[in-house]
Amino acid sequence: MIAYLLLFFMPQSLSLRSEMAGRNQFKRRQRVLPLYAPPETPIIPCPIPGGPSTLEYKFLAPSELAFVKDLSRSGAFVHQITSSVGVIVDVLMARVADDGTSGAVVGRCRQVDARCAVGDLVKSFPYSAARIIPLSDSIDSFDEFNIDTKEEEDPLSPYDILLADENESFDENTARSHCAQIFDECLQMAHILDPYLGAIDHMGTPQQQSEFSRMRARLEHAVHDHDLAFTLLAMMCAPPKLVRNCLATTSPARRYSAISRYLNPIRNELAALVALKSTHHKPPEPRPAPFNAPIKHLLLRSGRRLRYWYSDELKWRPATVLEANDYNNIKIRFDQKHKDDVHSTLTLASIQDIHRWELLSL
Repeated sequence: MIAYLLLFFMPQSLSLRSEMAGRNQFKRRQRVLPLYAPPETPIIPCPIPGGPSTLEYKFLAPSELAFVKDLSRSGAFVHQITSSVGVIVDVLMARVADDGTSGAVVGRCRQVDARCAVGDLVKSFPYSAARIIPLSDSIDSFDEFNIDTKEEEDPLSPYDILLADENESFDENTARSHCAQIFDECLQMAHILDPYLGAIDHMGTPQQQSEFSRMRARLEHAVHDHDLAFTLLAMMCAPPKLVRNCLATTSPARRYSAISRYLNPIRNELAALVALKSTHHKPPEPRPAPFNAPIKHLLLRSGRRLRYWYSDELKWRPATVLEANDYNNIKIRFDQKHKDDVHSTLTLASIQDIHRWELLSL
């Protein structure tokens, strides 16, 4: 009789335990974090999951200063990409100036699964906070928060017609392999053009490989990772708009295709420079290199056209490169002098200003 009762109640008990465990797991996955929805400007960093870069934010508004003060308790915040998608940024330092007029936050997006779905608001004053849950390339996370997602909300969906016109396979594996191949070709040509970049470190100690060779080794190591797209975005110092679109989409194929579209003209211009390189060309001297040296810097040369984000008021301004000797000496001249100009020419530090300038199409 006792055995019969055990058999009768055990399935229900196990089922109940399983259901309760599932609920507890769901509760553990959910977090409540402050939200930060910055304006879309190139001077505000865009976090890349698992990226090595340190992110620096500056704040001035009173509500933002309250946000900075409370970060010491939360230890993290959500950098919103869209109304329903964000990225978790771990706070390394949050400080408000002694006079209370400004604040600064230093953070890092350490986790490769830092993307999150943003759910219901639990706080709206003086800043917003919401329930969040990890986001994968599926609609499961959105379903848990009852978020209505529509196909037209994917910022990369309009480019599907380009894939159809170019007879490209809209397949994740194909798009992934094609994207990795393009970036590897860019790194090979970058090494040909500048074989001694990173051949010494900042202390002058010789290194076994150049930085572009080291980047190829990192690519080879990461090529089979599930999060390869975000690794590529970090390695190529991708512009913020491309990063935002790749974070917002839940289609891996669209994400890899978007990265390929960005890399294609860079690869073509690098190939032209390699073809024009003289056999008597003296290669640059060995010198230190930043981690993941930006390839687009190699395209800067006297006469090359670009645009520079001058300020939030003047926005993008076209300019011409006068000199591009190294990563910390890029001299440009603006096309037109503005009445509020401080400089008609400007010397850029490429690493610090990497997202403030963009190459114009040839």
